[in-house]
Amino acid sequence: MGKHILLVEDNSDHHFILKAHLEAEDYQVFSADNGLKALKILAKEKIDLMILDLWLPKLDGFAFLQSLRAHPEWSAIPVIITTGVERPKDILDLAGLEVGNCFTKPYEPVDVVAAVGSLLLSTAGA
Repeated sequence: MGKHILLVEDNSDHHFILKAHLEAEDYQVFSADNGLKALKILAKEKIDLMILDLWLPKLDGFAFLQSLRAHPEWSAIPVIITTGVERPKDILDLAGLEVGNCFTKPYEPVDVVAAVGSLLLSTAGA
């Protein structure tokens, strides 16, 4: 298996489709349907990139990103945001949270997978 991707998405349809596309590209996908589960996975696994929905139960994407960026071992993990919110980049910029890419739902899974590959390639030399 290839790079480790943490997919944090509570919508089972979006999750299933995106996970299938990622696995078809030989990524190992770890799944969480809320921010608390995602934190538990991060504590156990080496994650190379994360795909994160902003609106999650138990710990939303904003609070999750703040925890991620504050943690020394996880702060450099590239993050791709998926959300139903229009102009999510504006909201994240206002909150002071940097991410690699933002995709508004509905999105094309192949576009997200392409962004995964691009981000992993650009961070490989970092």
